[in-house]
Amino acid sequence: VNQTISNVYNITIINNDTTVGVNFTNINITLPANFSFVSLSNGSNITYALANFTNTSSILSWNNFTLTALVNGTAAGVRSAVFYFNATVSTPGTYNITITTFDTGSQTNTTNITVTVNDTVAPNVTFVSPVSSANISGSAYVVNATINDSYSPISTARFNVTNTTVTWFSLLNATNATIGTSWNATLNTTALADGSYNITALTN
Repeated sequence: VNQTISNVYNITIINNDTTVGVNFTNINITLPANFSFVSLSNGSNITYALANFTNTSSILSWNNFTLTALVNGTAAGVRSAVFYFNATVSTPGTYNITITTFDTGSQTNTTNITVTVNDTVAPNVTFVSPVSSANISGSAYVVNATINDSYSPISTARFNVTNTTVTWFSLLNATNATIGTSWNATLNTTALADGSYNITALTN
């Protein structure tokens, strides 16, 4: 799933118990830190479960439904159900959503579902040199930018140099010798015709 975007989560519960009368009656879904439940987004294909929904900031609960056990290969009633909700995540990473079921035999079962949240926030780029509209020259002009990301380390950076009609371009690989946020590349301006150029940072 993607960071900061509301995503729908569908959880299917199946009662595989083979003991007569041991039915699932409640389910708790525990959200990890950085997850936010979207109010009123909850639901289930068991229509009466909707009226028995409660939640805290991190635990979503459906109760007073019945998923029957599978006895001698036959379920006396509804054996499976889907529970769904929407949530947003503020920070990229790998998280576990915990599913806990409760049955009439006073037993619980807990399962974790792993969710990977993608970083969708672009890195921050600030050019140190050149500044906008600067006149530059020289065979070894240093293009420098400060590049950082709030959630992921920067692995590569390049500077794309184009003229205003995009009929000329050069892609410069930047280096980060200090293992910090400063990225540099050398531009030979003597190879360029006089005129206006754009320098664009490409990074990930």
